[in-house]
Amino acid sequence: MQVNNRISIALGNGPDERLLSDIHQIVIHHTVAERSVQPNVTSANLEAGWRTNPGMGAPNARGGYHELILFNGNVDRNMQDRRRTWGAANQNNHTWHISLVGTHSATINNITQTQLNSLANRIAAAMQRFGWTANNVDRIVRHRDLPGHANTTCTHVNLTNVRNAVRAILSGTQVPSPPQAGTFAIGTFNADVRMTQTANVRAERNTSSAILGQLQSGTIIRVGTILGRNNSNPAYPLGSELWGGITFNGRTGFISLLLAEPVSTSNLIRIGDRVQIRATATTWATGETIPAWARNSIFTVTQFRNNNQEALLSDVISWIRVIQP
Repeated sequence: MQVNNRISIALGNGPDERLLSDIHQIVIHHTVAERSVQPNVTSANLEAGWRTNPGMGAPNARGGYHELILFNGNVDRNMQDRRRTWGAANQNNHTWHISLVGTHSATINNITQTQLNSLANRIAAAMQRFGWTANNVDRIVRHRDLPGHANTTCTHVNLTNVRNAVRAILSGTQVPSPPQAGTFAIGTFNADVRMTQTANVRAERNTSSAILGQLQSGTIIRVGTILGRNNSNPAYPLGSELWGGITFNGRTGFISLLLAEPVSTSNLIRIGDRVQIRATATTWATGETIPAWARNSIFTVTQFRNNNQEALLSDVISWIRVIQP
């Protein structure tokens, strides 16, 4: 999860208007967006529409949400906590607003588990800034739960699940939620995933086993089999987290699929692939000269960095720029 700090450029930002002690509730929203456009919705897009909307205070408009959870789980932080946003009529003086890009109505739900994980983490972070504890999760509500707002479809997110996830984070017993049904499932997978965060490669399917290495955010790697967590920790029900089996530096390792997303690729270069250095290549990614003997030679990719644009090659232990198909 990456947090994009937009406070200096967000619509309607300005000086403080209230104390943190004035904030009494956190309200969850959704933006309403079809899956086809969901990946493209950002705070800047929304602000373009709000700028001329009288309901948002035009011509002196301001944004609707302090934070926005994007489709990929990253976050736009738009307004400082001590400033009001126009998230819900007659409720803004004492409210901190956060929204999910997408729709979760009574009949449509295209919100992902990755977004919900980010939602819980960002709410927990806000509650810590406000001086709240795990005992205050009842202050988390949805837009439709507010007085006078029962007719809105915003939002049908499962409030109990959100509160429980936030409570777990604040009480120090955080348990990541399982991936959304349909994203990953136990069984043979044999497909690529992209790491959404930097992740440890573990020797076993749990977070207490030996760390074999790391995969950087953006790395694409082939997962052969998907299995449940092999840890009987009572705070973490057996099998509630899915793990992907991979080949890492010549041995079997496992990654938590909470930190990955499926990608539709058939010809991308991945860790473990054998690649040939072009005869015309002249320098490594570090700027050093590639020796003549290495050109046209074949090496194994052991690691990626710089958003998959550079690969570390076996034997020579050097970084080279990669041209993905």
